[in-house]
Amino acid sequence: MSMTVSFDSNMARDVEELAAKSGMTAAEYVTKVVAEAIEDACDYERCAAIIDEYERNPVSFSHDEVMREFGLR
Repeated sequence: MSMTVSFDSNMARDVEELAAKSGMTAAEYVTKVVAEAIEDACDYERCAAIIDEYERNPVSFSHDEVMREFGLR
């Protein structure tokens, strides 16, 4: 799948400069940055869900309890 993205001249220049510093083309750089942003958004959503779950049922375990549970102590 391909997409077209438009940047103003300042942003386009910045993308070109950052891409060159990273040894990538502008397209490779934008693809990498977008992939990282998507991964960050997914991580954030998962973290928010975990926090919500904990706030609804605040059960926690000490380090020693976890180590014993997994037979590491």
